[in-house]
Amino acid sequence: MKYQLTRLNNISLVILYFIYRIGLDVVYVKWVNPLFGYTGFSLQFDTTQILISYLFFILIILIVPKKHNKVSDLVLQTHAIFMIIPLTSVYALSNYSTKFQSMAIISFLMQVILLRCIFR
Repeated sequence: MKYQLTRLNNISLVILYFIYRIGLDVVYVKWVNPLFGYTGFSLQFDTTQILISYLFFILIILIVPKKHNKVSDLVLQTHAIFMIIPLTSVYALSNYSTKFQSMAIISFLMQVILLRCIFR
């Protein structure tokens, strides 16, 4: 029974991540681009970049710790929610460099792996 509750919480957390990401995309298209387009927040749809950003997004969801057992888990979740996931949204909807996006995701993955190795 306890496993089912944990599994249900993980599924609802993943659903909330997807709602958050879709919400970020909508906010970018409806408000950020029209208000701040002159500063470089352009709107350029590229199917390849959208697919790559959602693959990165799914990878982030899979690797981010779902529990709050340690402070480092909470820090990684906060980092993913406030920095990495919005970065994937901006990457998908504008013509930003894939190299920069890949480096940001790899750096985040290295943080997760190092914290899992150090704080077992």
